[in-house]
Amino acid sequence: MSNTSIEVAECLQNKDSDSEATTKNENDVKLKPPFYGFGVLCCVMSAVVYSFNSMLVKLIESVEGVELSCFRCAQTILMLMPYITYNWKYNSIDIFGPPGMFKFLLLRGFTGSCGMICLYQAVQRISVGDAVTLQFSYLIFTGIAGHFVLGDSLTVFDGIMSTVAMIGIVFISRPAFLFSGLGVTYSAENYVGVAFGLCSALFAGSTIIVLRKLGSPTHASLNILYYSLTGAFTTTVILLITGSFKSPCLYEVPYIILLAVTGVGGQVFMTIGLRYERAGTYSILRSFQICMIFILQVTVLHDTPSYLSLIGAGLMFTSLFAVASRKLYHTLQKQKRNED
Repeated sequence: MSNTSIEVAECLQNKDSDSEATTKNENDVKLKPPFYGFGVLCCVMSAVVYSFNSMLVKLIESVEGVELSCFRCAQTILMLMPYITYNWKYNSIDIFGPPGMFKFLLLRGFTGSCGMICLYQAVQRISVGDAVTLQFSYLIFTGIAGHFVLGDSLTVFDGIMSTVAMIGIVFISRPAFLFSGLGVTYSAENYVGVAFGLCSALFAGSTIIVLRKLGSPTHASLNILYYSLTGAFTTTVILLITGSFKSPCLYEVPYIILLAVTGVGGQVFMTIGLRYERAGTYSILRSFQICMIFILQVTVLHDTPSYLSLIGAGLMFTSLFAVASRKLYHTLQKQKRNED
């Protein structure tokens, strides 16, 4: 997953409004959707499309996750360039970003693309439901990093929910010294997949911090562009060094094309949804991807998850849902006080 949708939602959740006029315009947009529930529908569709993106990685078996990441980034660049060029020429949007932000765009691209590579590696080594759920543990790393890097406060509630999420991670990773008595058989390859899943969460949390540094002056398309450019460069270098490039099977080529289409589609639904709904609402709806991915795992991949995975996913979903709901509640309360 790309995990950009979660990252952007958190970024928008925590940043301040640029000006009173901007806030007023954004509120006007939110009050005029094409039809009732349009914003919620887009948020839900974002979660659904990203779930299919992860499932496609599992269906592609002839090439490794690094190569899949390279294919996806290259296709995304091709799809974005006409839009980027139009904005550059007619809307005066500097392709290098606002003054002083270029280095943060590069850093955002590096952390985001590394997170994608790690997620794809995890999906190919463990069940897709476990991999996606592990990625959602980004909320732990985000809270800790936000405290030390940005000076955000950590509440008792945050600590409790982080502990619940950590317990969920334990159930999903199933370390042998804890679960050997239950007949759990996890191979070395599975544990490597768990490590990649946790690394994807770590990079996702880092990307959120960088996005908050970039702030609202940086156009959203530039975030995606640098994410794709850096990802394409990084994966190409890795493939050249390791010599691991393989030609995909012909029947998997449509899946590889859909991988980029669903990645961009998720971005589009996320962007539209955030125009009509608050970031807290988006985060709550986005958490339903955990449920969606397990449904796809059973119905499409015919892979029944273990009860330990379901317990871990349930704990992760509970913690994410609770944190997002609390943030949304405080946002609404703050807005109400400002109106009074």
